[in-house]
Amino acid sequence: MSKKESIPRIVIFSKRVIRALATGLFRWPLFYISKVFSRRETLDKLIALLIKQKNYKAAKSMIMKLDSKFAESFANELTPSEENLELERFFWEKQLREKFDPTAVIRLARTYELQGREETAFQFLKLSLGGEPAGGPILSYFSLFCQRYEKWFDAEKSLNQLLEIDPENNIHKRNLILAQMKMKQTEASLSDKASLNNSGQTPGFELQKYSTSISNFFDSLSVRSEVKSNGFPHVVSLTHTEITHDNRVKKIAASIAMRGYRSTLICPSESKRTQRGHVGDADVIKIPVSNELRSRVRAGMRTRTHPPLNIQRQNVNLDFNQQILRIRRGDLTSCSTYNSHRLRLLILASWSYIKVIRISTFLKTLKVWNSTKSLIIHLLQKNRGMTHNHLRSDHLDYEKAFGPIIEKLKPDLIHINDYHLIGVGVTAARNLRKAGYGTKVIYDAHELALGIEHKFAPIWKSELAHFIEDTDGITCVSALQAEVMEEVYSLSTTPTIVANAPQTIGTTNTGPSIKDDLNIDGKILTYHGGATPIRGLETIVRSLEYLPEDVHLALMVSGKDDFLQSLKEIEEDLRNKTNSSRNRLHFLPYVSPERLSHYLSTSDLTIIGLLPISSEKVGNHHIAMPNKLFESIQAKVPIVTSDMPALSSFVMKHKVGAVYEAGSSSHLAEKVAELLDAPIDKESIFTEEFLYRCSWERQIENLFRLYEHVLNELQCPQKNIGPLELEFKANRG
Repeated sequence: MSKKESIPRIVIFSKRVIRALATGLFRWPLFYISKVFSRRETLDKLIALLIKQKNYKAAKSMIMKLDSKFAESFANELTPSEENLELERFFWEKQLREKFDPTAVIRLARTYELQGREETAFQFLKLSLGGEPAGGPILSYFSLFCQRYEKWFDAEKSLNQLLEIDPENNIHKRNLILAQMKMKQTEASLSDKASLNNSGQTPGFELQKYSTSISNFFDSLSVRSEVKSNGFPHVVSLTHTEITHDNRVKKIAASIAMRGYRSTLICPSESKRTQRGHVGDADVIKIPVSNELRSRVRAGMRTRTHPPLNIQRQNVNLDFNQQILRIRRGDLTSCSTYNSHRLRLLILASWSYIKVIRISTFLKTLKVWNSTKSLIIHLLQKNRGMTHNHLRSDHLDYEKAFGPIIEKLKPDLIHINDYHLIGVGVTAARNLRKAGYGTKVIYDAHELALGIEHKFAPIWKSELAHFIEDTDGITCVSALQAEVMEEVYSLSTTPTIVANAPQTIGTTNTGPSIKDDLNIDGKILTYHGGATPIRGLETIVRSLEYLPEDVHLALMVSGKDDFLQSLKEIEEDLRNKTNSSRNRLHFLPYVSPERLSHYLSTSDLTIIGLLPISSEKVGNHHIAMPNKLFESIQAKVPIVTSDMPALSSFVMKHKVGAVYEAGSSSHLAEKVAELLDAPIDKESIFTEEFLYRCSWERQIENLFRLYEHVLNELQCPQKNIGPLELEFKANRG
């Protein structure tokens, strides 16, 4: 390679070295020197480099030393990722107030996107297009932006502009064809034109040159303000699942807000960015959660390296290097002449000697460390009864993602939904108590962790047993679960029962029912919910063999296609067995919660077929009180349930149906036939008082009474102040 050809690489390498030094070892000396000599351009470049490298801590410190207003612009209740984006927004906006820079425009637009402020980014890009020469990078970015967010009218205009500059660009041609097709399909051009004309704006590349109007644009943007306290306690709810299909979690958070508390729900985000929104009047913060720490813990459990095996590997490594050293010493002895070859052999032999010494030292240290560690653990477990090992914690990713924001919110009460996050909630409360806040903790046990069968269940059970003693109150779903938990965890008070009953306010009694949709004569048995083998679906379908031909089974289910297909095959086999051509198994889609009770009301019976799933004496299905039980009661439909203790006890006590032996199709058919022949007296059983007791409006009162007991030193709201809304709505910029 010639010297001329090598210059670009040397220049690139030199720039990288200078950047590394400027943003690394010498960043603070460079900062103070530039500040003393008023080299603002150097300071801006240094901070921009730090932001690009995601060294937000150093960038934030520098900006705060340069601009005292920066700290005032920050809301306190931001997650770390939101703080970083707010830092970028502040920096790039400040840069653009002073001078036009296409790179800063694109970076700021991208920051707005990551903040969920897509409309702000759109208007900002349109405004900025007037400040750059034709065909600049902003136009290219704007074109891609419009395609991402399906703004096809502006996408077409920007692509035409790009093709005027570069007519041979096949990518632009292909994207233009796509934009024109989308415009025809959605008639986007008409709606977009209307919105642009209504706002008094025209497409960005027709705007006047970039001017001071950008400062006015920034000034007009709304900044996230702190949520002011309404005088009542602040409750933060935690859940480890995305809330789209978790109605219980949404109902709790929205009900807390409906009561008058300040309510915040923290849950994982399906995207890679923090998203804020609300469910009813409850604030929702969706935070990205990785699986890196959990994977490390679980991988360590699967391939645990025992100290003896580790020592054995190091012994093998030592033997290997000792033999290499022996051979190289022999090579050195055979070469008596002092030349470059002998020097090379001397270096290799010396290197092997150093490796042998290093491994020997490490091996001795490892043996001492393992002995000391084993002794310390033994003494701690013996003297303190320690059973949980924090090195085997399964919640550390949630600890990292949720912990800091919980402590920033400083809630009066943390409501933990289920066992996965009990460590996160209790640890945050401990830290807040240490800082002088009286934060309380409620553990909402949706399931009985004791009965979970999973290869990592020992971790969850251990975490729960360790942290549950530091909670201030516990709720669960059934009396049997409360009894078992009180005994297993030696609780001082019995858990409060909050059943997962349906909301009755806002339901509708209009529209087609299940009988209307099926359009069949005869009796209708209904199962609604998840379709998995452990829910007894096969038993329910096989019961058709023992029932009259005018009895039909409707499944309102979601599940894996292969399992649903297996249920169809079972029913086909039964038809072939009885030489019947009549289809008696019907699949129906879910209906919305507000329509469900009306939809089910024309069914003759509801089936709940839970099977025992735990090797423990009491498992999750033993204590379960599924929402389909209360949904059927609200529809005034009798229930036939398998003999799981909590369910069967409730059904028999309140005389709302019958109980059959779990897994027995013939016994299920027998109980169905008895109820069809001798129906229960619905009028005397499904009274208004009983329906109210089986509603969410009644069950949530149990939770509010527990809140008042736990927060006894604080004033709690006593009446609901609004409707209960469960739809998640994202905040838009």
